Amino acid sequence: MAAAGSRHSSSVQGISFWCTCPEIWHFRDRTLNRIAQERLYGWTAPRSLGIRSMLTLLVLFPLVSCQVALTVMTLIWGPPAAAPLLPYELTRVILLSAAAVAAPWLLKPSMRAPLFPLIVALCLMSIVPLFSPHHVFLAIVNALGRPELMGVVIGALGVGGLMGMLVVRGIMTRTAEQLSLAKGSTQWGNAHALKKPTKGLLLGKMGADYLRYDGDGHLLTVAATRSGKGVGTVIPNLLNYEGSMLVTDPKGENYAVTAAWRRDYLGQKIVALDPFRLVETCDTKVASLNPMDFIDLDGEDYVETAMMLADMMIGRGRQIEESHWRMEAKGLLLSFILYVAEREEFKDERHLIKVRSLLTQDSEGTDQTLRTMKKSGLPQVKEGACRIEQKADRERSGVFSTAQSHTHFLSSPRMQHVLTSTSCDLEDLRRGKMTGYIILPREYLSTFAPWLRLMISSCYYACTRGATKKSRPEQRVVFLLDEFANLGYMRNIKEAVSLGGGYGLTMWLILQDLAQLRREYHSEWESFLANCDVIQAFAIQDPFTSQKIVQLLGEMSIWQRRLNKGDKHQFGRLRAGYEEGSRPLLKPDELRRLHPARQLLFVRPYQPVAADKFVYYKDLLTASRAQPNPFIGQ
Repeated sequence: MAAAGSRHSSSVQGISFWCTCPEIWHFRDRTLNRIAQERLYGWTAPRSLGIRSMLTLLVLFPLVSCQVALTVMTLIWGPPAAAPLLPYELTRVILLSAAAVAAPWLLKPSMRAPLFPLIVALCLMSIVPLFSPHHVFLAIVNALGRPELMGVVIGALGVGGLMGMLVVRGIMTRTAEQLSLAKGSTQWGNAHALKKPTKGLLLGKMGADYLRYDGDGHLLTVAATRSGKGVGTVIPNLLNYEGSMLVTDPKGENYAVTAAWRRDYLGQKIVALDPFRLVETCDTKVASLNPMDFIDLDGEDYVETAMMLADMMIGRGRQIEESHWRMEAKGLLLSFILYVAEREEFKDERHLIKVRSLLTQDSEGTDQTLRTMKKSGLPQVKEGACRIEQKADRERSGVFSTAQSHTHFLSSPRMQHVLTSTSCDLEDLRRGKMTGYIILPREYLSTFAPWLRLMISSCYYACTRGATKKSRPEQRVVFLLDEFANLGYMRNIKEAVSLGGGYGLTMWLILQDLAQLRREYHSEWESFLANCDVIQAFAIQDPFTSQKIVQLLGEMSIWQRRLNKGDKHQFGRLRAGYEEGSRPLLKPDELRRLHPARQLLFVRPYQPVAADKFVYYKDLLTASRAQPNPFIGQ
């Protein structure tokens, strides 16, 4: 932005993308402000100096320069042998009063450039009596041929000339033509709203200031793989946020670094759902969670709970419409889940592993199970058995095959250890006393994604069940879901982003790129962008995500210089003119060249912010709280 009124907030941060030392970014920004202005955002605003402004400059420059120079010489040599223009006491009162009247206007950013040097000059001139400016010329004449005096005169004139130029430059800056913003009103934000909170979720830093979000909205982080999402987003918040959290932990890194601090200093219960025992030690026992424990046949929502479990296991295909086979497989799975939950003979096997065993019986066992289901007291179980018996053999086989293929993960002995019982109270999430780590090696993410969906959905269900009859948590429960798009389609999380804020829940979804989100959620993916109050982006490389982020940044108005060839009276010389234009705040190629230590923050309803990324082991706030990281050394 070239206009003086917005230069302090837009172009100051423009050059900072290419700075490499965080400690001097803000000083370097100011020093290279004008270079960045012309490099990124067009040309400096043209001046609109009228006759009054010109006369003011012609009078102020010599007057201020001479009086400041005379003040310096008076301080060194003493007052000249002449009477002052006014009594010293009166002069001092007038000058200091003028400075005091002008000082409050410094609060207005557009007035700082012209007024600050003028106030300094007034205060400087108030130190000594005010003499006629012609004494400066007398001092020059007296110093001719006398080097010891000429040095003082030259120095005083230099100080006076510098002060006069600062005053003139400030006035010229004030008279720069203002952009209409008709071409675009985006400019870089100053992050004041993120600097104020002392608690909340850590987003990054700006210089020495921490940027935090303490609102009720949801968050979305988009960053390429191995770009610092763990060390800059996940771990810092686990070491800082005092409320309950649920975090997906693909490597066990988050648990290794943060669990001790959250347990010992925050007093939270630590739950590690870790079927592959990546973090099991003598002090840590792997927790288990049986989702079928949420099915209460005496309640009113047992069908909805069973439907949620079936939906998380079957998921949704790549096609926009769910296929017939998936829909029928969900119905079959619903009936079998309720059948196992109802039967007294299964009271010690009331879990999904038993459901899987019933689905994979031989034909005789399956027929016997269906006959028993038709006698069930639950209409949904009876209905499911009748529907499957009505189908032709080929269709029936296809439905069973679909249900079996989506429950293969239940055949793993590791799943049997963590799904057959419940060793934790998920109500502690609402009470603000629990941190849950869902740990699964990255190489098994696609195979066991249904288990991840089941665990996340169960925790979400525990936080929202009966929420209208309970008070909201004192601190919001944060679901920090890394590799979110790789979990597959999760209908309840999509709904939570729209509605979960009212339950005291905050969803923080972490992706590698927006193309992943579009692949899993098809036409619904943009609702995540629309309903997240904070979008964090860095290390963006893929073209689709770059285009979307550039659209979020928006367009800004700039000055464009045009060269016109003069007519014959001007001898055909080129003449420079200016006109308003627009450009994206960042172009896609500039976005992809964003410095690795920098990030973009979109916080509703403020202007976008360019900030420093957080690195937990380099910051005093979090480094002392962290345990050694087995993946990056000490």
